[in-house]
Amino acid sequence: MKADTIKFFEFLEQKKTIFNIPVYQRNYEWSNEQCVQLFNDVEKIIQDDFSAKHFLGTIVYVDERGPKLSKYFNIIDGQQRITSFMLFMKAIADLSDDESLYDEILDDYLLNPRSEENNKIKLRSVEKDRLVFRKIIEKHEVEETSKVSENFNLFLTRIEESEYEPKEFFDALGMIEIVYIELNGNDESENPQVIFESINSTGLSLTASDLIRNFLLMGIDHETQNRLYKDYWTKIEERIPTNQISTFIRFYLTLKFGATVTERRVYEEYKRFFNNNHYTPETAIKELENYSKYYFWLNNEIIPKSTVNERIKRVNLMKATIVYPYLMQILKLGDDGIYTWDNVDEIFGTVESYLFRRSITDKRTNVLNKMFAALSREISIDNEKDRLIIELTNKKGTQIFPRDAEFVNSFQTVALYNRKNNLAKLVLMMLELYRTKEPISFESIQVEHIMPQTLTNDWKVSVKNANDVQIKYGDTIGNLTLTGYNSELSNKLFSEKSKMYQQSNITLTRELANEYDKWDAYTIEDRAKKLSEEALKIWKFPIQVQAEEQSSVSGEHFLDEDVNITGSKPKLLSIEDKDYKVDSWKKVLISFLDFVWEFDSQTFANLKRREVLKRLFSPADEVRNPGKLSNGEIVETNFSSETILSIIKIIATEYNIFDDISYTI
Repeated sequence: MKADTIKFFEFLEQKKTIFNIPVYQRNYEWSNEQCVQLFNDVEKIIQDDFSAKHFLGTIVYVDERGPKLSKYFNIIDGQQRITSFMLFMKAIADLSDDESLYDEILDDYLLNPRSEENNKIKLRSVEKDRLVFRKIIEKHEVEETSKVSENFNLFLTRIEESEYEPKEFFDALGMIEIVYIELNGNDESENPQVIFESINSTGLSLTASDLIRNFLLMGIDHETQNRLYKDYWTKIEERIPTNQISTFIRFYLTLKFGATVTERRVYEEYKRFFNNNHYTPETAIKELENYSKYYFWLNNEIIPKSTVNERIKRVNLMKATIVYPYLMQILKLGDDGIYTWDNVDEIFGTVESYLFRRSITDKRTNVLNKMFAALSREISIDNEKDRLIIELTNKKGTQIFPRDAEFVNSFQTVALYNRKNNLAKLVLMMLELYRTKEPISFESIQVEHIMPQTLTNDWKVSVKNANDVQIKYGDTIGNLTLTGYNSELSNKLFSEKSKMYQQSNITLTRELANEYDKWDAYTIEDRAKKLSEEALKIWKFPIQVQAEEQSSVSGEHFLDEDVNITGSKPKLLSIEDKDYKVDSWKKVLISFLDFVWEFDSQTFANLKRREVLKRLFSPADEVRNPGKLSNGEIVETNFSSETILSIIKIIATEYNIFDDISYTI
């Protein structure tokens, strides 16, 4: 390894040198703000009469020899600075009237005049930027939209508007220094990947997907790099927006591990997965490309089987991407021919009913992350539908599959219109589709309040206790329908609306005129009951239950739930992405206190001054049932299960981790 400070000019003027940006690097993406800052810094050098140097940062590269004594500097870190600096110089050259200055800039810093054609331009950008950069260097018109051309034009404009001459900017650039770090590509002790990770250890500049792409491609030869990048990684980028690739890889790891992976640990977990499975870069990147297809199908709602695709549209409307890891694996098995598409449709249907019933009964979705991750772990090749049904219908507590009685009660009584994700519109559209099989445009249709949200005097006169009826039933399913002309219906009386309803092509709306001659509490209740009977046929509970089970506290619970845990036995404590096996409430308390001590020992010390926790931190000689923490400290554990849970809630609030804790009974 070599490292030193050097003038940027000296670094760039090396003869027969290619500054190569490997395919695994990101595109050039310096912002307008960063380029303006560079320009202002250079202009300041002129204003200060060239008395001050300017440090632009670090360039890290691997030195490799090319044909005919040429040099390849494979840039590990610094492509944004090199590209911007060269664009600045080309802008100076194009605006200068001095031909010798123009020739000097091009021949010494931007070109290799005596090299073969492919190596003429010193900077070999990533493929998406290369053509535009070449056009700028060769003074051709640029038609493409690109950050390269955008920033080049910015430098042109800034120099033209400045009071200083192009030659002065050139001289000012000569004052800029960098630190270069040259790695020996043949020295195993100088691992470029390790150094690259160290440079980006803050995680601020690169996403997890950037780091993973670099991890897979950095350590292999150029030919293989380019082949894997073009054959596989570009397909991933074509299918998935850049800002979603890390999410896709997190879902991929979740289905592979059968356990959730947090966003901030995607890169570390991927490296662990790669190494544990002894993957080669080609095996790994090929598999990622394969699974990216299924994420693409789900996210863009283009699953080949139309009935399955309609189901994912509804799942997406419920914002239930937590099921993606499991569904990606199901789609792969369907695409590989291991499942028939009818099998896939049945599995998706069970998942949809489970999610929908939970939405109607207002069950939390964040409790399902680990459950669907675990479902991915032991998928049955022979009979996944039955396995899934058994798994879901046996869930208790917060993960329960709502039974018919609870579902019907919520369906009829909840203020559905106020639920998020346009749940009311989704319900009404599905009820209509169940009747006619005619799809409706989700975007163009509107939800209509039969009894309006704002009551007119006519409504108040025509309906007994109209205000009370409106408050109780106004936003429930019985009072809602679909229409394409909401504004025309407005606040008209039911008798007037009924004439318009008769003309509707939506059966849900048209039948209102045929079945009801007035609109009040009784008719709203009657309609809600009828619609709930239809809902039971659409969103089925997948097995026959002879009788409703008695409520059980078994299953996973979060701290904001009101659960009677007296007499229960805990099995697991989960905090953020960590699970602790426990077999008593005492161990729940000890495990929790050990975690918060490690998490923040200063806040832990502050807890001892809380009056409400005084007994927990009793003097050692007063403790009746001692518990020893990992730091050696003794605490009182002689509490009921309810008191232990209350202690955890108090401390979790102090640490701001209340929503990240669950326990399984």
